Amino acid sequence: MRLHKDRSNSADDQVEPVTDSTKSSGEGIKSIGTTPKNTGRGKVMSFSPRYWCESCHFRPSLLLLLLLIGGDDLFAINYHVFLRVSGQLSLWADRHLVMRIVESMPISGNSPVALKCPKTRPDIQNQIPEQLYLVFNGMLLTEVLEKISLSERRPIPPRIDVLRAKWLAGYERLTYNIELASLNHTLLHKPLLNIAPSGFVPESTSDVRITLPCTGKATGIAPFHVQLDIRREFEGLRKIPRISFIVYKYCLSADKQNQFIIKCECRSKCARMLPHSRGENRKACIRHCRRQFNQASKRRKVTETIQPRWWPTG
Repeated sequence: MRLHKDRSNSADDQVEPVTDSTKSSGEGIKSIGTTPKNTGRGKVMSFSPRYWCESCHFRPSLLLLLLLIGGDDLFAINYHVFLRVSGQLSLWADRHLVMRIVESMPISGNSPVALKCPKTRPDIQNQIPEQLYLVFNGMLLTEVLEKISLSERRPIPPRIDVLRAKWLAGYERLTYNIELASLNHTLLHKPLLNIAPSGFVPESTSDVRITLPCTGKATGIAPFHVQLDIRREFEGLRKIPRISFIVYKYCLSADKQNQFIIKCECRSKCARMLPHSRGENRKACIRHCRRQFNQASKRRKVTETIQPRWWPTG
């Protein structure tokens, strides 16, 4: 996947020039991912591309753009230089979204269509920053964009239907335009936004959610396109370069989705019921649970088939 950033020199496509205030608000950003940091505990942390979350087995690029979005080594961005969001445009994802994605993705080396039930990973929670910035205080973090390389090998897992980011405009009046499009309507309906496709970026922190509604007709990996354009209200200049990228969502057919949900629910239920039991006891519990779900599902289908349309539903 390639990120397309406009580099036109026309007046309409110019990006706001960097001012002294912009430099001051982004002070220290040049050293992101390149300079070791003294933690004050007698240790120096290296921010090489394998610094944080080596055990996650995926590209954190996946995470960042999942926010707009996000895939095989975690890249290292020294987020400790960001003390707080100040008065300019910022766009980020929080740790909760990152954790959900990590816990739902197949282990590195497995097929992208391998289905993995979500599993709590407290071992990596402290390795993931509380906020993952794509834009910080009016500055687009190009090092992050350059490492975003989602492909069909690392699609968004089936259990992740909503991507949530946070943003704010700060003290500026900024307009935005977001375009979403499914590139495979057999598998994926047009992605949905919780906000209007165009308008003003809110002054204070607000959520941006993208819902990914699979059709349930078939199983496969569906690409969709995201484009974000943010401009200053009066000058009409772009605040940051236009961001345009393609992401992939793993969709399941309705029957396969139901079986996957039953499988994961039964595993979770039996793990709670038999926390210290492994092997055959746990497997027998899962088989029994799945039979119960399947029998209940069949009874519902039979009832729906024989029940007349005028049958009272209350």
